[in-house]
Amino acid sequence: MIIVYINYSYCYQKIIKERNHKTMSKENLTLNEIYQTSVNIERNASEFYKKAADNASDEEVKTLFIKLSRMEDDHAKTFSEMRGQLKDEEGRENVFDRGDEMSALLVYGKDLYGWEGKAGPDKPLTGKEDRLDLLKSALEAEKNTVIFYTMIKQYSSSQSRKNDIDNIILEEMRHIAAIEDTISNN
Repeated sequence: MIIVYINYSYCYQKIIKERNHKTMSKENLTLNEIYQTSVNIERNASEFYKKAADNASDEEVKTLFIKLSRMEDDHAKTFSEMRGQLKDEEGRENVFDRGDEMSALLVYGKDLYGWEGKAGPDKPLTGKEDRLDLLKSALEAEKNTVIFYTMIKQYSSSQSRKNDIDNIILEEMRHIAAIEDTISNN
């Protein structure tokens, strides 16, 4: 959790810096859009793990990535169901974005999430990555996903959806632990 705090602090510092320079534009977001972004993150993560499993020569890593891919598919399904549970008006209403935090997170999201399926924000998997490269890429993406989901939870209007997000956050944190454990056994 300390790592998540450090990354969140970094993002917050970027928000403050941009506010001071008045270059940040306000994005109006709906819960529907926030949940769809989450579905996309999970689909990208699942795709990353499938490709990484194909590229992994180590059976332990390959098995881990296949397992994580399936779990990310389940997360995408959960967020998709959450979108489906939104009442029409609830899904279309703009969320109250205290201090433009969500807007800034989406603006700077390319640094924090959404590159799952690649070796990095601008680096597609080449097939030449070694075990450690694949694990480190997965670890970074998982940490950044936890940051994003921690942020979006506050915008969910129902306790049931907040609980679903909490469960996904806990599972993503288990992913982090499993990846870190595999790295330490390297």
